[in-house]
Amino acid sequence: MNDPRGHRVLPYHPDAYDEHFALRISVGLWLVMLYTVHPQILLLIVHLPQSGAELDYLRGLVDGYALLATVPAMLVLIAAVRRRPAAGAFLRGVWRRGPRLLVATLVVHLARSVLDTHGLWTALRIGADLVAATVLLGVPRIRDTFADFPKPPL
Repeated sequence: MNDPRGHRVLPYHPDAYDEHFALRISVGLWLVMLYTVHPQILLLIVHLPQSGAELDYLRGLVDGYALLATVPAMLVLIAAVRRRPAAGAFLRGVWRRGPRLLVATLVVHLARSVLDTHGLWTALRIGADLVAATVLLGVPRIRDTFADFPKPPL
């Protein structure tokens, strides 16, 4: 974007860009991506070398459908971690489709929460799913981050 004098104007503060002049992934986007893979995180916690009733409760929250729903979000998380000029076409495609993949995961989480009947916990999960989707789709900086990927080397 250029100003009337022909100088380039950045849409975001210069600190928002990385060394490849691509938008950095914001804390909000990292939180949304981590939330979408929370069943995987719970699975890791459950398999820590501990025992106790609290882990039995967490074990009940993780099932095959929840883990399967996180596959698209895991791809986006991998693309985020590997986001650099040398990344291949597959990761670039995953990153460009990132919002849709994350929303697909959130929709499955939301559908599973609506079908669940555990009271307050279910309401909190539904609220978290809706907040994550709103942030993902409503924050212009996050949308712009998905449109931006470091340019490949020449």
